Amino acid sequence: MTNRTLRRETHRAQAVDRSMFGMRAVVVVTLACALVTSASGQQLGVDTATVMERSGAETGNYQTSGSVELGVQITGVGGSTAMYDTLVNLQTGPRVLEQSLSMRSLNHEGLVFDRLNMYSFGYGGNPNQVTRFNLSKDKWYDFAMTYRYDQNVWDYNILANPLNPVNPVEIIANSPHMMETRRNMQDYDLTLFPISRFRVRLGFDWNKNQGPSYSSFHSGTDAGLTQQFSASTATYRFGFDYRLFKNTSISYDQSFVSSKNNTWWIDQNQYWNLSNGTLVDIGLPYNPSANQPCAKPFINGAYNATCSGYSSYERSGPVRSFFPTEKISMQSHDIKHLDLSASFAYSSGYSEINNFNELFSGLITGSNKLQTNTSGPSKVNRVLTDGEVGGTYHFTEKLSLSDTFRWWSSRQPGYWDSVNSSCFPNSSAASLLSGVGVFNSPGVTPAICLNGSGLPIHASGSPADLSFTGYYRYQNLNFKFNTTTLNYNFNSRVGGYIGFRYSDQQSHTNDNLGVTDASTNYFYPNKANRGGTCTQKLPDGTCVIVTPFADAADYYAVNNYSGLFGVWARPMESLRINGDIELMSAGGANGVLFTRMEPRNLQLYRVRARYKPRNWIVVSGTLNWQENRNSGPDTDGSIKADNRGHDRFFGFDVSLNPTAKLAFDAGYSYNNVYSATNVCVNLGTNSTPADPCYADGSGKNTFGNWRYQNTVNTTYFNLILRPTRWIALAGGLNLVDSTGQDPIYLPTSDNFTVSNPRQPPGSLDSLYWRPTGSVAVSFKRNWEAKGAYDYFDYNERGFQGPIPARDFHGNVGTVSVKYVF
Repeated sequence: MTNRTLRRETHRAQAVDRSMFGMRAVVVVTLACALVTSASGQQLGVDTATVMERSGAETGNYQTSGSVELGVQITGVGGSTAMYDTLVNLQTGPRVLEQSLSMRSLNHEGLVFDRLNMYSFGYGGNPNQVTRFNLSKDKWYDFAMTYRYDQNVWDYNILANPLNPVNPVEIIANSPHMMETRRNMQDYDLTLFPISRFRVRLGFDWNKNQGPSYSSFHSGTDAGLTQQFSASTATYRFGFDYRLFKNTSISYDQSFVSSKNNTWWIDQNQYWNLSNGTLVDIGLPYNPSANQPCAKPFINGAYNATCSGYSSYERSGPVRSFFPTEKISMQSHDIKHLDLSASFAYSSGYSEINNFNELFSGLITGSNKLQTNTSGPSKVNRVLTDGEVGGTYHFTEKLSLSDTFRWWSSRQPGYWDSVNSSCFPNSSAASLLSGVGVFNSPGVTPAICLNGSGLPIHASGSPADLSFTGYYRYQNLNFKFNTTTLNYNFNSRVGGYIGFRYSDQQSHTNDNLGVTDASTNYFYPNKANRGGTCTQKLPDGTCVIVTPFADAADYYAVNNYSGLFGVWARPMESLRINGDIELMSAGGANGVLFTRMEPRNLQLYRVRARYKPRNWIVVSGTLNWQENRNSGPDTDGSIKADNRGHDRFFGFDVSLNPTAKLAFDAGYSYNNVYSATNVCVNLGTNSTPADPCYADGSGKNTFGNWRYQNTVNTTYFNLILRPTRWIALAGGLNLVDSTGQDPIYLPTSDNFTVSNPRQPPGSLDSLYWRPTGSVAVSFKRNWEAKGAYDYFDYNERGFQGPIPARDFHGNVGTVSVKYVF
């Protein structure tokens, strides 16, 4: 039966078809959902011409088409598996590499829907899994859903790694800040009456990221922590659009964002024995010559109890946030020659921690502390307004004037009421084996160190036994921007614009509205005067010190002035060129900007071109060139920032499709980033009073110039051949070549110093390349066999130990069968 006859018979039996539609739709959707839940991986390589030309089939009054691709992925890795998982993370296993389904009503009279589209990839083991689903019926609704599941591995072992000298004690092969989390993302959007004058929009977004990870904590030594990461955000959205007039519409949006962060930390690295058999964590850094964790860590095979160490450490502080936002916007083109747009948003919410708790047990030699406990609530409120008004007036078809004004304002008051208690040894020889001393002044709560005996023995550097601190902070940001442009099109071939942008940015910080921050510290005997002059002396010898610290309000006011210039040209139908220039100058109150790297003078040049001399030839190129300077003072006024930097990018792409049998595309990009900024750095040696940084670090800091420079060359090409309708071949190469360094230059010489001479350049000086190849053969109508090979090779130049090299090479082979219907 021909398609024409089938369609005639379908309309003749319309009533029967509609009665059967429900069952057919259920069967098709059930099959599609089954494919979705088992799908895995992105589409593999290329398809043959026979598969590309699939037309589908008619099911009832629906045109239906789809595909499913099943396969097996085999991987082999040499070198650093941690780095392979960080950059690639493709593993061996069966896969369903691609799934798709499309149903379109032939007469737009579907009982439940007129269009259904579904596509998915990545299920079954690949690190990225995605499903997209769309269901709609003309005039009534449009529903869209996206589901994404990502496996995120970050095991880059030069991050937060102390890079210890070669030793048999602390061997750190993996990153102490490694993360291996799973992110679940869902988005749902429903539009009711999508083409009517009044349209309603509903939505829900869910984002959860959780899994094992690691962190570290510095006090006495650097303890390695297990970080159980768990963070989620739910967003509820509602809105509507109403067309007031023919070309004027108004929109309203309301959203509610609720976030939870239940991440907690615990030290589980107690592997080293004290003389009595107790296990402790000696910390990540191990360099006895630099007194890390001490000069003589082991005595007779046992860890030296007089060195810093952790018997236990736990920290938790669940964060709860809630931010509702309202937004109203308008667009209008009903007034002759005038286009108008405006929007205004208001948000008022909070973020709070009601039960922060931090517990430490061990020894911190510098302060003599054996135990600490810190707790207390914290809360920050945020009120945000954001608005924009813009318009364009068309004097003639060639001449128009545009102006846009935007403002952004936020108020963020917050507080933290903390209680900190410390316990000290009951003997003068403080060690990890010492008992805890007890002393509590009558009437002072809470009572602390109740599990001890004897009196606490303090060192001259010991902090308060009990401390109450109330921090009250306030930040107010007010930003205003106005952009005006005059546009003129000389003819159909050439046009351009000239404009001016002005911004007024103000920041008020630590403006506490008359509230005075204060800390009340109780220094118990002995050495009760170690904290300084007592505000009050209790009868039992306790020294009470009340320290108000009403921070002076920091105020920054920065103005930016930018000249804008642009031109577009179409000298021939096949060539289009656009160019933009921005020249910016900034000034701040007392000559200070927000940061030392913020540009005081900026030049930005952008050029984009596209050339299409034939229908099968496309050449495009992009140039982005930015130069910036900040020769003014640093934010605290101690040194001159003298920041100089640039970001220079150039790239082009070529695409050739001369016949259906041949397709080729290639590209190249160059990106060079440079930044040089004056800094104060502590090199572990005393500086002189003549050093600009002398007062900034009690004579320890030295003035230097920190320079970051990185050049990245990226190249790619892809070739597709279809010698017959039944065979398709593809091959390609992607290459990323990165070179760079970030030394600190001292003013006394042109030699540079690095805080750790064993620090490798890492990916800053690396080569990463990936050749690929694939083949597809159509062996039967609607059936196709496919194979692909990917090679990954990553190499860091200039590597030096002692940590294992991060170089790797990976082979990934995939075979599959694809069916199209």
